Amino acid sequence: LITLIGDAHAEGFRDSAEKLNEKLDLFKDAKIIIFEEDDAILKKAIHDRYDEKRLCSWGWYKSSTLFKIIDIQKLKNKADILIEHNSTQKSFSMPFTDSASIQNIMHCLAVLLLLDIPDEVINAGFQKLQNIPMRLELKNGIHNSILINDTYNADLQSFKIALDFLDQ
Repeated sequence: LITLIGDAHAEGFRDSAEKLNEKLDLFKDAKIIIFEEDDAILKKAIHDRYDEKRLCSWGWYKSSTLFKIIDIQKLKNKADILIEHNSTQKSFSMPFTDSASIQNIMHCLAVLLLLDIPDEVINAGFQKLQNIPMRLELKNGIHNSILINDTYNADLQSFKIALDFLDQ
């Protein structure tokens, strides 16, 4: 499973292309690679380098091989996800609405579907998920302000995620 190639962990690399190539080296002995289809740069790099492997992708595009996202409904304290998997629509729910958590859930969902875990087991497991302390913790500040505690993330991508979280 290859996840987001963002700004995090960029130290020591000349650029994002070098970091992507280094991460892809980790998959040289893998039989299956799971990735997000919507990331065009990642998709091309994986296909250029590992087209002979079993490539399983997920995303909004019809070309996604594992599952295609049909809709994501963000409600007050949860998100409902509708996907198409093996020509069947499936629905999943999770207790988060921020984009980072949704993306993480999608990666987990891809692995779970590939392992043929039953939908009801997946949904039950998703309901048990909890926020990680000091990761997008919402706190009331003084003068009716809102603080977001994201202690362990200090890169630009994490800041964008925190702003998205605050907007919601």
